[in-house]
Amino acid sequence: MNIDNIRITFSKSLAGLLSLPLLVMLAGCHTDMWVQKKVDHPFARSTFFPDQSSARMPVPHTVAMGQVPYNDPYDTGMIANSPGGSIAETGVSRGRFVNAFPFKVTKQDMLRGQSQFNIYCSPCHGVLGDGNGMVAIRGFVHQKPANFHTERLINAPVGHFFDVITNGYGIMYSYASSIPNPRDRWDIAAYIRVLQFSQNAPLSVVPKSRMKELMSSGSDTSKPVVSGEPSTASEGAQ
Repeated sequence: MNIDNIRITFSKSLAGLLSLPLLVMLAGCHTDMWVQKKVDHPFARSTFFPDQSSARMPVPHTVAMGQVPYNDPYDTGMIANSPGGSIAETGVSRGRFVNAFPFKVTKQDMLRGQSQFNIYCSPCHGVLGDGNGMVAIRGFVHQKPANFHTERLINAPVGHFFDVITNGYGIMYSYASSIPNPRDRWDIAAYIRVLQFSQNAPLSVVPKSRMKELMSSGSDTSKPVVSGEPSTASEGAQ
């Protein structure tokens, strides 16, 4: 065999080897994926499933990402379909804000609420909740942040504060994405009750161990007392 025949034979063998993967890939190609019968619209009639629906129903109690089951007061701050609710009172056509916490508030909740309040709320509402945060002091001219010590907000149900944090109110936007855990929102609402109580607390609630300190400080006992114990105030908040 001369050199030319060897070259021809080698070239044919190499071409055969290179074409083998292509043949394998072509053997796996089918058109049935794009020529099969298609579903024109969701839940169209189909013979594939026994119920003749082309789509499957979601698993019971399925909740879409970013949504909550809007029938639980823990997640909404209100009782759905409660008689007497109005759009003016609740922002919705049916339901009423709850006026009790959906869990037993502990001192740990108070401290967590204080921490979250100072981070997210105090820049506008102030550390005392009087609406004199740094944002307001430094030129927030559109509308002054709410003062939690007004009669309207002192008498507001706790569900109102949870709802405002969740959905926003007026020019305040929703903090649901910043405070995604409903428990933290409830803890903030509980701490707001502590602030309200502390600025309107009678002298009779001051512990005896602190009374001497209060009197010796020269404080005006005719004014509301700021309590230093969140756990004491939490009892009055509920």
